[in-house]
Amino acid sequence: MNTLPGRLIVIEGPDGVGKTRIARDLVNILATKLRHVASLSFPGREPGTLGSLVYSLHHGLEAFDLTAITPAALQTLHIAAHLDAIETRIKPLLDQGTTVVLDRFWWSTLVYGTVAGIEQATLRHLIAAENTVWHPHVPSCLILLDRQSSLRSEPVRDWDKLKAAYARLAKEEQFSFPVHRVCNDGEPTETLDNICQILAEDLAN
Repeated sequence: MNTLPGRLIVIEGPDGVGKTRIARDLVNILATKLRHVASLSFPGREPGTLGSLVYSLHHGLEAFDLTAITPAALQTLHIAAHLDAIETRIKPLLDQGTTVVLDRFWWSTLVYGTVAGIEQATLRHLIAAENTVWHPHVPSCLILLDRQSSLRSEPVRDWDKLKAAYARLAKEEQFSFPVHRVCNDGEPTETLDNICQILAEDLAN
């Protein structure tokens, strides 16, 4: 008997919105209800992976003897890390019937690239390459977290622009797969309760 594909649940939003904690706590909740659940992130920080290398480069150019990198080149590296993770980790897990909770999606490439001023044509080509590799998988549900202000102690650059770009993208993509904007201004438990209710409705269909 063939194994049914696993569900892909995506948590998105700008830096400082609380994605990592919500994704971690959601995995813990789902693990009590499902046999196979995995937590992954883009670009990823697992040692020995391309995602970890790209993350380190993004947050510390000097360690690689680089003084600067263009926004388009940086997002291309992120897409490369996405492709590697999709092919080597995510799709095999989904094909085995594992539910994957993914912290970030290609949405981040488009949003951060747009705010950084990258040509839309360049971004769309990069994302088209990623979506080719994702095929035939699409998110069962994408949760876009929203907050009035960042949770980080230091200001997040272009916070309002990032929020606006995510809101526009959510409106554009709402017919591609289930998209839900969830406020994370209250307690994390309240946010998680809302997400669990959404998942119960979406995954039942």
